[in-house]
Amino acid sequence: MRGRPAITGVVRDAVTGRPLAGARVEVDGSARFDAWLGARAVPHGDDWDGLQERDDRALTGPDGRFVLVDLPPGRYTLVASLPEAGTRYGTERGTASVPRKEGSDVPSVDLELEPTTIAGTVKGPAGSAAIALARVTVDGSSESTLTDTSGEYVLAGLESGPRTVRVLARGHESASRTVKIATPGSRKRVDFRL
Repeated sequence: MRGRPAITGVVRDAVTGRPLAGARVEVDGSARFDAWLGARAVPHGDDWDGLQERDDRALTGPDGRFVLVDLPPGRYTLVASLPEAGTRYGTERGTASVPRKEGSDVPSVDLELEPTTIAGTVKGPAGSAAIALARVTVDGSSESTLTDTSGEYVLAGLESGPRTVRVLARGHESASRTVKIATPGSRKRVDFRL
């Protein structure tokens, strides 16, 4: 560690609760913080913007933990994202205050990133029960799942944009629907009746 911890925390998947390695946590503060940060950037020159970790930015380790160090006292907004996952996750915001007094507890902020998700139910013809073990896939990707005993399915961690969802179930004709997921981290409901 290169300095005194100022803010710590963990970034997790909001659906599964598993820690997310490689998530970026950035802090934003006051105009006074921006001036302080500008002075810290000078020695790095043109390389500053490309640095993965710097005074206002940290990456999570394999356990999803991050540590921001040497921040001046003040209130900060934290923004967590997972850039390497493209649009498979949204962003999450949190706040923390770095105390003025040395030796005070280091604030801890846990952040949960919502995966881009399609979920729904697969049922038989009108009046029929839910269909268990129907295969639900997304065209052009390796994402697939099976429905549970209630006919429910969840496909999480998808890329946003137009997606074609296809359902195959033994003894039923297949069905497909194209939906648009406009925002990374959003959830779209797509129900099927075969």
